[in-house]
Amino acid sequence: MDDILLDQEIEEPDEDDLNMLDMLEYGTPRQVNQRMNYFESMDGATFRKRFRLSKECVQDLLIRIEEGLEYPLDM
Repeated sequence: MDDILLDQEIEEPDEDDLNMLDMLEYGTPRQVNQRMNYFESMDGATFRKRFRLSKECVQDLLIRIEEGLEYPLDM
């Protein structure tokens, strides 16, 4: 019996599976929100007003710290 279970591949749950589990546990499906891309949605002046840094400065900083960033999901 153990050999049979070891030979089977375990599939990652898809979005529908996760929503069903959330509905069973919490009564509502998960909400997945898309993040806004501020580099694309804002012009330079609006970006600087909101973040107090220019787009060029932020891009330079991201390049410098990129190796140290950790991401919770592979996307």
